[in-house]
Amino acid sequence: MMKVKIEVIEKLTKLLSEKPRSIKELSEELNIGWKTCERYLKSLKNIGVVVEIKTKKVFLCTISLVELSC
Repeated sequence: MMKVKIEVIEKLTKLLSEKPRSIKELSEELNIGWKTCERYLKSLKNIGVVVEIKTKKVFLCTISLVELSC
């Protein structure tokens, strides 16, 4: 079971509110492993906070517009 760190979630959502980013960008910025970052993003996607945007070359994540309107 993954141990959730509130600080990581706060930093992750702050970074995503600035602009869409790839998992690679986020993991490097947060100094966490790629797989760990992917798990955090998956959890945030499941509750509707984060959405994934598919481009030709990469998947980008950003904050859900529903979340921003609250």
